[in-house]
Amino acid sequence: MTSKESVAVILKTDRVLDTLLGHTDEQGNLDASYFARVLTDSNSEFFAPLRVTSVFPEIRFFVVIAHLDLYSNIILEPIASEPSPDHFTMIIRHHPQDLDTLRQYFEEELQCYQIMLQNVKDLIYIGYGSITSGCCTIFLSSSTVTLEEYIQQGVAKDISTKHEITKSLIDSIQQAHENGNIGFDLRPSSILCTNRKGGFSVALIGYYGQENILAAHPDCSRIQLDRYWTAKELILQKYSRHRTASPNSSLNMSPSPSASSFQAFSPSIKPPSPPPSQSSLPALIPSIKPPQPPPSIQLIIKQPSAYPPFPLMTPTSTPPISTPQISTPSFTRTPSSTQTGFMVKPTKASDIYALGMLILEIYEKSPEAKELVSNTTRTAQLRCSIQDLNDKFEEWDFVDGKELIDEKKEINFVKDQDNGISKDNLKKNHKIQINENEQQKEKEEKAKKKEMEKEEKAKKKEMEKEEKLKKKEIEKEQKEKKEQRNVDLDTLKKEKLIDRRKIDIYERRRITGVVNVIIGKQSKIIK
Repeated sequence: MTSKESVAVILKTDRVLDTLLGHTDEQGNLDASYFARVLTDSNSEFFAPLRVTSVFPEIRFFVVIAHLDLYSNIILEPIASEPSPDHFTMIIRHHPQDLDTLRQYFEEELQCYQIMLQNVKDLIYIGYGSITSGCCTIFLSSSTVTLEEYIQQGVAKDISTKHEITKSLIDSIQQAHENGNIGFDLRPSSILCTNRKGGFSVALIGYYGQENILAAHPDCSRIQLDRYWTAKELILQKYSRHRTASPNSSLNMSPSPSASSFQAFSPSIKPPSPPPSQSSLPALIPSIKPPQPPPSIQLIIKQPSAYPPFPLMTPTSTPPISTPQISTPSFTRTPSSTQTGFMVKPTKASDIYALGMLILEIYEKSPEAKELVSNTTRTAQLRCSIQDLNDKFEEWDFVDGKELIDEKKEINFVKDQDNGISKDNLKKNHKIQINENEQQKEKEEKAKKKEMEKEEKAKKKEMEKEEKLKKKEIEKEQKEKKEQRNVDLDTLKKEKLIDRRKIDIYERRRITGVVNVIIGKQSKIIK
């Protein structure tokens, strides 16, 4: 993307943002008439389900693609069609409650999102409004891909990518804590990830708030927490009164076989069944619709995944559907239980715990990563602050990539040695691998140089065109000025000629009058 194109994108985004925010009030209420096309129940033609999780039950996320017409009205674009050049993306979060019930919570939520780092470019909270089946909030987003999907696709395998994502996560949490905002769902499925030319960045869409803010939500006592990602003190709050599982059930952790089985374990996800027309969007549509717990149940304990999970039985006695087994490994760990029936009290320490677990997963639980986050998983009173974690990461960042590569080489060396490969051959293989990596880097650098040269040539051509246009405009202006001067001179000359003629006529008349007087006097004398 050339600099001129990037400026055009920024200007387009600014225009869209100014227009959307111009139709909301200070509290975040959407203009119902302007947002009428968006404030509707999900339509499979324009609303695509989004694989984002929430700690609140019955929350659904959708993606909407739109553009502004000549009169700045919102025009929705079909999900299955190619987006227009001036399109923008909105994330719609549907709630089953009416707007008045959630208004106070939304107002507090808006204050948090407005001062977060991501509000600059990645995820902007537009506002909230009523729909026929409840209410919804609207975000303007630069991405609809979760961190979980990026990791499953292998995008985050590169060390530099891991560093960029981790740095963005730490910066986001640090800025939020400095502004007094705590209580974030830091599962990979609750984090949006953007890959732009400047690097990777994240957007936290899983904010649920501290105790006083959380109390304003009608489902504060039904909050659903994943044991793997949640600090122990939150899980243990009031848990002893509701505990129905054996003590061993909270200690066993097992990786889920697939993303679909993860969704079967996460009651916060409730995606609608994908319509036939949406077959072109397999990445956005989950393959399994997990069963929802009956509202009368206050505590749900799910046993660790030694065997496929048993879905809940519905009142109609529908036979249970077993979770399909897929060989592809999933980044997300299966939660050993889901805790509901009480209102938790998030703290900065609980956010630090979740962030540490997330960093550990990003770096594939390497020894260096374990050492980095060692102070994040201690008891709440002994956990480090976000500033301490940031300082430690800055120091660790310079050597971590090399250490991880060396560690992988050592592991591969041990494996190869066990298989009978000699150390000398292994070193040769390492050298070959290093040479191949260097050659690959050189190719990439050459490609980058070529792209930069192309961009510079394009810039030069554009500048030359602009200079030519400017010269033409200057010449045109000079020509017009000359012509105007000539016209002015002609007009002045004409005016002077007219004045001269007037003077001549006046002189003639005066002379004629004098002559007549003289002739009259002479005639009198003669008489």
